[in-house]
Amino acid sequence: MAKTMTPSVMSDGQIEKATEDFRASLRKYRGEFDRGAVQWVLGLRNPTLGATRAFYDRVKAISDMPVRHVKMSSFNRRHRTLEEAALSSGLELQGEYWGGENAHYRKVNFKDVEVVPRFDYDEVTLYFFNHSWIINDAELERQYAWRGLKPADPFSVLALREMEPDFQKKFPKPIRYSYNDIYTHWRNSQGKWSYLALRDDDLTIDLHTSTPHPDYREKVEAEGGTYTDECTFFVGVRNN
Repeated sequence: MAKTMTPSVMSDGQIEKATEDFRASLRKYRGEFDRGAVQWVLGLRNPTLGATRAFYDRVKAISDMPVRHVKMSSFNRRHRTLEEAALSSGLELQGEYWGGENAHYRKVNFKDVEVVPRFDYDEVTLYFFNHSWIINDAELERQYAWRGLKPADPFSVLALREMEPDFQKKFPKPIRYSYNDIYTHWRNSQGKWSYLALRDDDLTIDLHTSTPHPDYREKVEAEGGTYTDECTFFVGVRNN
């Protein structure tokens, strides 16, 4: 299985395509550019350096993503219930966890999970990316879109865990941590965000559909985000 996307040199055709797209974008928004200011910028050193850097940053982020290929057609994976998929993955069926003095687990009640997306794939390629300490669901959606991804469905993530039980241990780990968590999210029937997280350190499955624990609520609501940390990898599939 590939660890990251296979590296190769940018082709002349890709350079031409990028140039054409940049040219088309300038023409589309030319009415918003002042001619005098444009001429000023063109007189500066490396006037399009920012655009090149932005393009590079996006390519680099995508090329660095860990990649895994999953066969959903094997072992009836496409037709399992969420509980069956979790059991087959070998995970302990633990539920909500909150840190601090009130840390606890409870058993997952799969009947509480009303809406779970299921993509109709025989095979699927999963891509993983890392983010910062606090991120809200809206920003997470933008991070997926920036990479040309959409959130992976829980069934494909659990199928990967079944195929390769130690795959999380092979991902790069932040200096302060010895584990990685894998995360995907979706909207439930009320339009609220739910998420599934595979915990590398205690091998549990978390299905969160409630508000943050009071220990974190003030910080999370102030940031407008979901409480995650730098050892979290988000998983998606190509959005095309």
